[in-house]
Amino acid sequence: MKAISLSLLTFLISLSSFAQKDTALARALDSIYISDQSLRKIYGRQPAMDSFASANDVPKGMVYPALDAEIATIDSRNMRFIRSVIKKQGYPGKSLVGERASTVAVSVMLHSNKVKAYLPLLKAAAESGELAFRSYAVALDYYLMHKGEEQVYGTQFGWVKFKKGGGGTIIWPVKDPEGVNERRGKAGFTSTVEQSATQMSIDYKVYQLSDLEKQAKVKKPIYTPYIRR
Repeated sequence: MKAISLSLLTFLISLSSFAQKDTALARALDSIYISDQSLRKIYGRQPAMDSFASANDVPKGMVYPALDAEIATIDSRNMRFIRSVIKKQGYPGKSLVGERASTVAVSVMLHSNKVKAYLPLLKAAAESGELAFRSYAVALDYYLMHKGEEQVYGTQFGWVKFKKGGGGTIIWPVKDPEGVNERRGKAGFTSTVEQSATQMSIDYKVYQLSDLEKQAKVKKPIYTPYIRR
């Protein structure tokens, strides 16, 4: 998708900013969010996975591929809906759908790998008050991590396997780690990066990208949603 021009960006945001509340769209977005999250929540939960397999006649040992395929179908459908809303009404922000539903589009974008194309729109929505800035922060971190760059707000996790043995989940390298908690506070996060790591049962350690290049045998991003509703 081509980058959205500044003039079009301003127009899309203004459409949302001056619209009256659209309760039908808000309900639709809530339904989209449920569909976005429901199957992801059963990963690793054996009773729920067994129920999914039984309901969909999935053979034993094929549950994860079946889940992945169904999730991909849902993600594609959800992104088509979000794209149509943005084209018609601009970003579905707080003034249009309320605070709760205003984050849904971000979640859908993250799961559909459309973040790069929409980052300017998300930033404009956040700066105009249509979207919680922390939601834009998550999208920015996600984009940077998947580019193999340092994140800014410490919202994303990665997985590494070290050359000398051991490994596991880490906070993906952060630009200026000494100032990350100050940036998080300004963005609207209520927890520090250390507290966030603890919540995910991670022993927080500061890594530089250069450290991973030298020490890690395998390193890969892991998307960790932090979209508060």
